[in-house]
Amino acid sequence: MKSSLLTQRSSADDSLAINSETLHQYYCTVQSEVHPETLVDEAMNRRQANALMARRKRSRLSGWAVFAVLALAMGGLVWLLG
Repeated sequence: MKSSLLTQRSSADDSLAINSETLHQYYCTVQSEVHPETLVDEAMNRRQANALMARRKRSRLSGWAVFAVLALAMGGLVWLLG
């Protein structure tokens, strides 16, 4: 008496078998899966890029502020000496 676990099934009967018809779908599915570490790396890269952009923006704003203070100081000096 054969057990149902030991019987051989053909790959044609198996809906999950990888064959010439399902190979493309299999690879599309496998490639679309993203490893959790990859998600973390991408999130960290986005966070680093955002922090760098914010730092550059602050740097530009502080540069303009220094320029404005120097211009006011020069104007005040010219006014006092004139």
